[in-house]
Amino acid sequence: MTWHLASAEARHAASPETFEIPTREERDTVVPGQLVKLIFEAGDFAERMWVRVVRRDDVGYMGELRNNPLHPMGLTFGTAIRFGPEHITVIHPVEDF
Repeated sequence: MTWHLASAEARHAASPETFEIPTREERDTVVPGQLVKLIFEAGDFAERMWVRVVRRDDVGYMGELRNNPLHPMGLTFGTAIRFGPEHITVIHPVEDF
């Protein structure tokens, strides 16, 4: 089953009172080693999972999946994930590393 990342910005715009996300500045300044939560969608199923940021480049971020999905969508722990700031729903605080 193929998957894609949901836009956290679009979900926040549709429901700003109930779907909060970090500020754009916070999402633009995530650093390698930090954990972020993204929404993976496959068909009618969506799952929020943690991704560890590996690097930032001109396109966005590259990270590694840090969960095993509950729903089969062709992802496993450690899968490389390309994403942008618009996909980030939660940023794990750096001081907790």
